[in-house]
Amino acid sequence: MSSGQKLASFGPVPEEEKLLHKKLELSCKAVMLFRYQGNEFDLSNPEDPFVTLIDILNELRAVQKRRVPHLQDHFASGDLSSRFAAFEKWIETTSGVKTSEFPVKVADNLAEGNGMVATKDIKVDDTLFRIPTGLFMSEKTACESLSIAWLRNKDQLCAEFPSVVLGLHVMQERLLGASSKWAPYLDVLPSSYDLAITYSVRELNALRPSFLYGKAVDRMLNLIRQFCYLWEEFELMEKTKDTTVVDPPVSVENFTYENFEWAMCTVLSRQNAVPSSSADSSENQAPKAMLALVPFYDMVNHAEGEMKTFFNPKENAIECAAMHDAKPNEQVFMCYGVRNNLEFLLYQGFVYGEHKNDTTQVPFSIPEVPRETFEKRKYLVQQLVGEKPEIHVVVCRNGTVSPIGLQVLRICALKENEIPETEFPATFCQEPLSDSNEMAALLLLKTACEVQLERLLASRKSLDLPHASTIAAFKEAEILNLNQGIATATDTRVRLRKRMKNRSRRRKK
Repeated sequence: MSSGQKLASFGPVPEEEKLLHKKLELSCKAVMLFRYQGNEFDLSNPEDPFVTLIDILNELRAVQKRRVPHLQDHFASGDLSSRFAAFEKWIETTSGVKTSEFPVKVADNLAEGNGMVATKDIKVDDTLFRIPTGLFMSEKTACESLSIAWLRNKDQLCAEFPSVVLGLHVMQERLLGASSKWAPYLDVLPSSYDLAITYSVRELNALRPSFLYGKAVDRMLNLIRQFCYLWEEFELMEKTKDTTVVDPPVSVENFTYENFEWAMCTVLSRQNAVPSSSADSSENQAPKAMLALVPFYDMVNHAEGEMKTFFNPKENAIECAAMHDAKPNEQVFMCYGVRNNLEFLLYQGFVYGEHKNDTTQVPFSIPEVPRETFEKRKYLVQQLVGEKPEIHVVVCRNGTVSPIGLQVLRICALKENEIPETEFPATFCQEPLSDSNEMAALLLLKTACEVQLERLLASRKSLDLPHASTIAAFKEAEILNLNQGIATATDTRVRLRKRMKNRSRRRKK
């Protein structure tokens, strides 16, 4: 945003809305205190503090929506095909890059919605496109706005969370309407997202007993806290504009939860870490990373495969190569990196069913044994994973367990005489201690997976909810991971038992 540009305005905030803001802020603080005291939410209880918070938030959203429209619906005009045509023309006008020369084009009629399809035969490693940094919306371009730059330097929230800086950048530019430099790009962004942090209370509750349930609730709570904090901050900046020098990046009257949520979902689902130009090249330092939205690049859908994206410093651009062959009109995919389905649903809003490297967090409790042995095991586990209210062991789609998960299981299978009395190295239990310890550790794994599997199977219900099919697909993926974990633990125990028997027979001979 350059000086002199005017943001859209939708009228002053009525007293009713201000009161709801205060009510939301107080409720948010009550929820944080409730959580700090170690209490768990019960989203099936209408009087639960988190449910009450969401009720107040929905009331505020309804009041705000009567006054301020959804920014994307308000500014993104014309049919999608014409908007995409304007977007591609903008890329050429702004950067000189002709998308017509790419072997791919944007398509808006795919099963996933928008995506990329081939315009000619493509082979693995063929260059698909090159997007120069001049098109990026980044932390750097955000700070071209005096108000955002001021917050980035002075405000703790904006200093610690660059995604919030980028979210405010998106919101500010969207409020500029057609006068924004990035208007053609913003016009082709979705008007809504399916990230788990946008779910209703019933949908959040339907995620139980998955680890995703707690993560989604925490992320939604963080978003609400950020909104409350920024609203208060912007209100204070407006009241003291004579002394703070700058106006807020978004006026209080325009800063609604619906539009803040949309801007943050845009960032969370599309952000990439790219090199900045802040490194001192004279000292041969690698450039620091910054968050950025990369137009065109962020419209390629995900599939499992090899990552073929890199930053070309000579061209000062992101380059993307093909990770698979494609014929004309076939969809072209890229790999989003090492993410499991929990992260995909939390940050992208989809479940990838064919995920060969998916993982599931399995709740695990240190076995109840004589108190002294229990405390020793607990101490050893805490040295590995820290003091956490609940321990989770990561089970992979292929049935294997994360290295630190195996360490935890082996420690919890230690007999009293196997527990070290003194300090132990970080490598302790990274390798099997003995066949008997490994057998006991695998039994703990098998039991934990079976308990979680039973809970997941019991939670499968036919739900009349907007995201019911996605929730069901996520749970099916978790069930598959758990079954693989059980099968691997069972098979390995059979092999170990056979080896132990053979060893015993040899000793008797």
